[in-house]
Amino acid sequence: MRWIMGWTGDDLVSNARSADANRNTEEIEAYLRQGVACGFLDVDGDGFITVGDGLMVIRKLIGPAFAGNALTADALSPSATRTVDEIHEYIENLRNTVCVEGKAKRLVLPTTAPSWSPSALPS
Repeated sequence: MRWIMGWTGDDLVSNARSADANRNTEEIEAYLRQGVACGFLDVDGDGFITVGDGLMVIRKLIGPAFAGNALTADALSPSATRTVDEIHEYIENLRNTVCVEGKAKRLVLPTTAPSWSPSALPS
C-alpha cells in the first residue's frame, strides 16, 4: 500500500518489515518495481495498480474476517476483469509470482519433496 502511495526508502519499510525479513529495503523496492512493470500487482485485472489493489492484498493477509465479498467491498474497480473468487485465488498465488521477460509468471512448486535413496549418494 505504501508503494502505491509513492513511499520509498525508509518510509516504505519502517515498522512494516518483520525482524526476520529476507529482503532489505532496496530488494523490496526492486520487487515492487518488478510487480508494476509486469502488472502482477494489478489484483483486480483492470489494467491499473491502485490503492484498491493494495487494500485487497492487506485484507487477504488479515485473514478470515475478509472472506468472500468482504475482500473486495469498496475496493474493486468497476472495470475489474476478475471475479471475487478469482481475486482470492490470485492473491494467494502472488507469493509464487515472478517477472520473466516482462511478463508475470506463476511458479509451479512441487507439492511433495522429491524422493531419494541413500544408495543414490556417491560412495
